[in-house]
Amino acid sequence: MALDDPMAEFLSSMVMDHEKWHDGIGYDVHLIDAMTDEQKSAIESKLIAKGVSDWRDLEALDRLGTPGATAAILATRKSKDRELRVRAQSYGPPPSDEDREAAILAGLQSDAGRSKAIDAAANCPTPKIIKGLVECLTKTVGADAYSVVATLFFMHGKMDSPHSMAHRQFFLRFVEPGPDKDAAMAELRQKFKLPS
Repeated sequence: MALDDPMAEFLSSMVMDHEKWHDGIGYDVHLIDAMTDEQKSAIESKLIAKGVSDWRDLEALDRLGTPGATAAILATRKSKDRELRVRAQSYGPPPSDEDREAAILAGLQSDAGRSKAIDAAANCPTPKIIKGLVECLTKTVGADAYSVVATLFFMHGKMDSPHSMAHRQFFLRFVEPGPDKDAAMAELRQKFKLPS
């Protein structure tokens, strides 16, 4: 493949295989900058025609920055796929606070979108998001429950990062359902004056 054909190289990078999927490797979006306007238009049409299915498509549309690409990103923000909806908030023009909040709250209620929504919630500490995290925590176990309580600690200024291991033993109490989780929930509510 010729090194001077950025469109062909980009199209090749769009071919997904197990390694790219597993390792989270995106398209070679930097190649978009070297494309002609006609090539960018062709890439935009291809992305829109195939439909936005994950963050790679959003990243490429964002890099294109064309009106059509922006419209596709904005449409994805209304997607029924809650994880995709949350991800779309990070691309294109800045979303309104209300739209970002609504996407995060919807993601917290979805098994598929919960992990991404928890990550996004860390940077959106509104009263509704905090309430949504508490509700999520009461219904969730495992890694997601651990992540929710860590995010709440971060939001309340008790850690520099939601990925800190500083309070790990306390967070582990939320992983399994039962009396210890219930007691830990009561401690958490009292500590941060959280809603019931």
